Amino acid sequence: MNHPAILLCGHGSRDVEAISEFEALAGHISRPLPDRLVMHGFLEFARPTISQRLDDLRAGGANDVLAVPGMLFAAGHAKNDIPSVLNDYAARHAGFSIRYGRELAVDLKLLKAAEERIATAETEAEAEAGDRVSRADTLLVVVGRGTNDPDANSNVSKITRMLWEGMGFGWAETCYSGVTQPLVIDAFLERLDEIPRGDNLMNCQLCKYREQIIGYEKDQGAAQVGHHHHVEGIGTDADHHHPHDEHE
Repeated sequence: MNHPAILLCGHGSRDVEAISEFEALAGHISRPLPDRLVMHGFLEFARPTISQRLDDLRAGGANDVLAVPGMLFAAGHAKNDIPSVLNDYAARHAGFSIRYGRELAVDLKLLKAAEERIATAETEAEAEAGDRVSRADTLLVVVGRGTNDPDANSNVSKITRMLWEGMGFGWAETCYSGVTQPLVIDAFLERLDEIPRGDNLMNCQLCKYREQIIGYEKDQGAAQVGHHHHVEGIGTDADHHHPHDEHE
C-alpha cells in the first residue's frame, strides 16, 4: 500500500445507537481519504475489537497503520489502555508498524460546534417561551463525561470558561455525567496528519502518569497496561453484565 492505513480507536458501548454513531463517524472520515484503507475498532463492550481490526488491516495488505483515539480528551483510555493494546499487537507482529495519534483536545472546531448547539437550544427555548432569551440572565451548564484524570477533567472546565466569556452568559457551571459529540471530522483528519510529522503529542504538562499530581501521586510512572480485557469484544448483544470501573 502506498499510504498508511487508518484505524479509529473507539471506547465501545453496550448501546447499539452509540456504536452506530461511531461507525458513521468512521465512514465520514474515510470519504475525504479515498486512497486510504480506513477501519474502526473498539476497546471494550463492542466488536470489532481494536486487535480484530488490526488483523483485518494486515489481511488487507497494510503494514503501516496510523491509529487515532476517537475521544475528546486524553485520560486513562487514550493515554494507557489503547496504547497498551497497540503496543502488544505490534510486539507480536514483526514488521508491522503502528503509529499513535492524540485526542481531539480543546480545539477551535469543538468550541464552534458547541457554540452552534447552544445557539440552537436558545432558538428552541425562545420559540417555546415566545420571548427572547437573555444570555446575561442565563446560566450555562457544560456537562462532561468525567474521568479519574484531573488533567482531562480540567479541559471540560476550560471549555466552560471559554464559552462563558466568549458568548456572554451571566453564569457558568461545569458538571460530569460519570466518573468524574459533536461530529468534528476535520479535527480527526488533523490528528491523523500530525502522526507522520511527529506532532502527535498529548498534553503531558499535568499528566498524572508523568507528574506527581496532588491526590494521584501513586499513578506517576505507572506501567502502560490495559485494564479492559474482561469486556473486550463482548458486544452490544451481551446478555450479562460485567462489573466495570469506568474511568473515562
